[in-house]
Amino acid sequence: MAEKITADWTLELNATCPHCKEEVDLLEDCDFWEDKPNSFAILHLKNQEVYCPECGKTFICDFDY
Repeated sequence: MAEKITADWTLELNATCPHCKEEVDLLEDCDFWEDKPNSFAILHLKNQEVYCPECGKTFICDFDY
């Protein structure tokens, strides 16, 4: 019998900030989930204002899975 193991999910939502050009994981923002659906609809949201933790500016982003 094969040994049972556990697989862990890893989620990232990466974007390049148009201001500082750094790639950021938008999910690291503690306020990211505020006012967003708790369903798969989040995979294709459009015109979302997001925050860049590197430079502190906001920008508009479409989420595409």
